[in-house]
Amino acid sequence: METHEADRIIREALDKVAPECPSPRIIYTRAYSYCGRACITPHGFQIKLSNAWKGATPEGKRQTLIHEAMHVADAFLHKGQWSGHGFMWQVLMRKVGARPDRCSNDPGALATANQALWHREVWVHCPCRSLRVSKRMRSSIAQNPGSKLCARCRKPLTANPEELAA
Repeated sequence: METHEADRIIREALDKVAPECPSPRIIYTRAYSYCGRACITPHGFQIKLSNAWKGATPEGKRQTLIHEAMHVADAFLHKGQWSGHGFMWQVLMRKVGARPDRCSNDPGALATANQALWHREVWVHCPCRSLRVSKRMRSSIAQNPGSKLCARCRKPLTANPEELAA
């Protein structure tokens, strides 16, 4: 979906409930923990769309845009006060004909987010149990063996040699 199409969907939704509300600026992020996020900055409203959003189905993308647009409308109508997913936001969602629920349940978005997490985390071993850590931590363990200790048994963590080669 192109940015101008996303702008159009957001504007149409806002026009139904708050026509005087300014259009939010769309920002693309590298995050995977959410599909979209509405926020207020000193320069106005923003909607941040993540890599997980890029992996969503077309309907999932549309629902996320409407979902975030209603957060913007809610904040605009209530002078910058957010109600989260409260009663007023739910009323606005129903006014535009959308379900008042989370959008991150989209299967495409979940698959994209899970795939990103799988690539970012690797197994690290210790005598008492296995722990998941980031690539940065794995790299630190590979470069300085014994530099990181298990919080439970206080013995050095070691990375799986097969994963270090990957």
